[in-house]
Amino acid sequence: MRIFAGATIWCFVAMAGWFGLTGYLVSEPRAASQLARYFTTSARQLEFEFETPMAVRVGDPVMLFEDDSARMVGVIRHVASADSKTESLVTVDRAFAELFGSAPEDLSQASVTYHSTPDSMGWVLQTMLPSETREKIRQLVIAAYQDHQVEIAQELQPLFEQTIRDATSILKESLRESMRNRDAQIQRLGRRYQRELVEGKLVPLVKEEIWPVIEQVAQPLVIEMGQQLWAEASIWRFGWRLLYDRTPLPERNLAQQEFERFVLEKARPLIEARMPEIIAIQQEILTRVSRNGKVKKTVSDSLRTVMKDEEFQLLAADVVRDVLVGNQRLQKALIDNWNSPQAQRALQITNQRLEPMVTKIGQALFGSPESAINPEFSRVLRSEIMQKDQRWFVLQIPEVSDGLRLTPERLRVKRASVAGPDPFYFPSRIDR
Repeated sequence: MRIFAGATIWCFVAMAGWFGLTGYLVSEPRAASQLARYFTTSARQLEFEFETPMAVRVGDPVMLFEDDSARMVGVIRHVASADSKTESLVTVDRAFAELFGSAPEDLSQASVTYHSTPDSMGWVLQTMLPSETREKIRQLVIAAYQDHQVEIAQELQPLFEQTIRDATSILKESLRESMRNRDAQIQRLGRRYQRELVEGKLVPLVKEEIWPVIEQVAQPLVIEMGQQLWAEASIWRFGWRLLYDRTPLPERNLAQQEFERFVLEKARPLIEARMPEIIAIQQEILTRVSRNGKVKKTVSDSLRTVMKDEEFQLLAADVVRDVLVGNQRLQKALIDNWNSPQAQRALQITNQRLEPMVTKIGQALFGSPESAINPEFSRVLRSEIMQKDQRWFVLQIPEVSDGLRLTPERLRVKRASVAGPDPFYFPSRIDR
């Protein structure tokens, strides 16, 4: 009786499966033809000859894109040789694929391209952050900033200001101390640059290129202002005071007092009145000098010489290490500031206000418990962590055929210039 009941149940299951399958095949004639071809057509062996050596592993799929979808029509069975047993990732110039019965029959005009996911952080970021995800995150950040910017700024601004004040004071003291400790090295480097750069290049540059520009642009105004000052100066007042200062009479510095009066009452008002002209001349001089090709080349070469100097690089590295990397006082000040009760309170309030935004960003990147893992994250996870779906071959069949139905023994494989659509997770996003 038990055997009869079990047989009856299995009969019902088989009948339900048969009717479901036949109904599906009737509604999907393409699926019916593919299934029929799969069961009636034997698998075909095909050699892939690579234009350049490529990394391949047994099991890498051969894909076919049709009607904005992807399906697997073959797999790599051997690499390097038809009887190879290795299943490791190897770089070879040929591989041997097995095409399933569902693969197209006519391969006379077929071509194959090799695709692989780039092994770089740039690919991970590009995959995890497509344009729509970046826009969604941007909107979340903007909304959170608009809602809580005042409250967060009130809490964090005093903390930032105090941290900057402490860090600035410590950095100044540390820089002076580091420079004092290396004074001999700096003096030696300065003497060498004085001889090689200043005297050898910059001084001749000033004489030949910069000073003529200054004379040409500034000379008219300088002469005019000099004449005005000369007209205002009293030779008699300067002369007798200077003579008095040279006598054995008590020293009163009358000439110095007259000069200070002249500067205050005559020269200063004149210079202030002509200040717009002076500024305009300075701008004209800077513009002409900055456009001078020889000046730009000399300055650029000098800076390049200094930056490539090994002694200067060692000195700069030592100073940076003293001031920033190994500065225990700076590290302690930062830790003390951000461990203070005020900082803990500010961070707690900030976390409370921004936690909903961070949660939504995490859901946009990885998915949520209520929904499936995001396809982008799944792709990165399988490729970078599980080492899956990293390579695939795309079989391309031209729409126009010459009528022959041939399966060549060998197809040449070209490396794709771009990764192309992902056949594992994005069949609906294929852009043909």
